[in-house]
Amino acid sequence: MSFSQPHDKSRPAGAGQATGTLPPAPLVPDTMAVLVVEDNEGDAVLIREWLAESPRPAFTVTLVTQVAEAVERLRRDHYDAVLLDLSLPDSHGLETLHAVQQASPSVPIVIVSGLADESRALASVQAGAQDYLVKGAIEAKTLVHSLRYAVERKQTETLLLQTLEELGRANEALSQAHDDALETTRLKAQFLTTVTHELLTPLNGILGMTGLLLDSELSSLQRECAEAVRRSGEALRDTIQPMIDLVDLEASAPACELVDFDPRAVVQKALKPWADGAARKGLALSAAVDPAVPATVQGDSRGLSQILRELVGNAIKFTPAGRVTVEVTADGDVNIDASSLKVSSSKFEVGKVESSTFNLKPETFNFKLETSNASPETDLRLHFAVRDTGIGIAAESKGRLFQPFSQVDGSLTRRHGGMGLGLALVKRLVELMGGAISVESEVGQGSCFRFTIRVGSRRPGSSSPPTHVDILLVGIDLFVQAVIGTTVAPFGARVEVVVGGLQAVETIGCTSYGLVLVACGESEPDRDKAVTTLRLIQQAAPGLPVVALCAEPNLKEHCRQAGFTACLDARPRRADLVSTVLRFVRRPSN
Repeated sequence: MSFSQPHDKSRPAGAGQATGTLPPAPLVPDTMAVLVVEDNEGDAVLIREWLAESPRPAFTVTLVTQVAEAVERLRRDHYDAVLLDLSLPDSHGLETLHAVQQASPSVPIVIVSGLADESRALASVQAGAQDYLVKGAIEAKTLVHSLRYAVERKQTETLLLQTLEELGRANEALSQAHDDALETTRLKAQFLTTVTHELLTPLNGILGMTGLLLDSELSSLQRECAEAVRRSGEALRDTIQPMIDLVDLEASAPACELVDFDPRAVVQKALKPWADGAARKGLALSAAVDPAVPATVQGDSRGLSQILRELVGNAIKFTPAGRVTVEVTADGDVNIDASSLKVSSSKFEVGKVESSTFNLKPETFNFKLETSNASPETDLRLHFAVRDTGIGIAAESKGRLFQPFSQVDGSLTRRHGGMGLGLALVKRLVELMGGAISVESEVGQGSCFRFTIRVGSRRPGSSSPPTHVDILLVGIDLFVQAVIGTTVAPFGARVEVVVGGLQAVETIGCTSYGLVLVACGESEPDRDKAVTTLRLIQQAAPGLPVVALCAEPNLKEHCRQAGFTACLDARPRRADLVSTVLRFVRRPSN
């Protein structure tokens, strides 16, 4: 039977259910509709009387005696709460609770039972009931409070669920925005790589032909003009190359290219390009290497050379007067007189690597140093310090030194040029080589960049260099053939050219080569052709170095994974060619 009419179903389920990121404090409505599911008429009447005594909130009570009727009422009408006896004629126990919950999951349920059973009470609350009251142990005030708190708790649960849903949607939107930003960044990086590569390819051609022009007979005016073209081209290339290198490093995690090298030779090579610039500014450019540094180590010599070139170039750029020094130690700090090894301002000519390029002082520095007693495969750390007496760096600017496109002075009117990529690239290379970099500096007192790399120590003579002098070119265009031929000629290397892999195998069977250069185009058939050529050469001459000339920067990682010994640009820089020849092709007299 029913004691009152229920609320209309169109009424909102409780007051104060505004949505938002933080739920407001739940509010109990002034009038609450309560469905009482109780088959004992005496208990039902008592419940109605207790609720009628409450001034606020006021209660309207509907009484049903079976769970089926309760389910029908809940589906049809709106109620703020349910008082439920678990033992009914048509249902018993938790089944009764589950049936009511399914009919209206959002309505709070308070159990009113004649059984004082703690396990039953706990099971009911765990199943979703807001409270468990025992008949005979409750009074009017207790019942009203239980209903009020049940409604408040249910409202809080509902609002929290709504908030969690909103947060979930917001997180999905943020995740999508993050993915979109990453994709935009990837597309920008890809575009930057493509554009810079398209600039660098013809630029390397210009520099290569300019080098050939300078090697010919020219008048003084013609030579001066050609030198100006080369300097301008090299300046543009030095601006473009760091962007390509940094994008390549950020886009993937390439492994270091491990080779045997002499740290002293790498330091020499890194300082030579800056000798003239330092001399023009009146700077003393010097280096010192601890005798404990082995003469032969295994590591990424090209990456190390790039790091030193960048740090020394920055030091010279920001040092108006004084000196720039490079110090190298192995697994410790050793004080060495840096003035004992100086770099002259004489120009470096391809194919003429002479000891006279460095003005040594034998009485204070023995360049033919003893090697450490480390075993051939021992790991050790090399410590480098690049010091200058320049303008220094403010403390507040140190934090952004190694960030891409960041400079201490970012204004358009700054005195020193550059795009702010060099130190970001240096940091990435150092980390790739298992080390770390730091800076010590004060304004007006100069700076000291310190970095450490991990290398493998080898005894000199633990591996014998190749002595072949012939170089085979596979699928290389005429322009690159001319550049390569004139570049390697001073080293006594002979160059032969074939069209494809099968012809290369036939030629290798007749002649012993020290190096093979294979063209790798950007299209998939061209890439497959280059890899096929590599496999044929590997089968015909295991251990023969095969270098890929890649038409696109992103092909280098593909070629390394395919098994190429090294990778160069399709139109390589002459310096890279020289480095490759010195690495793989050496005359017996050397």
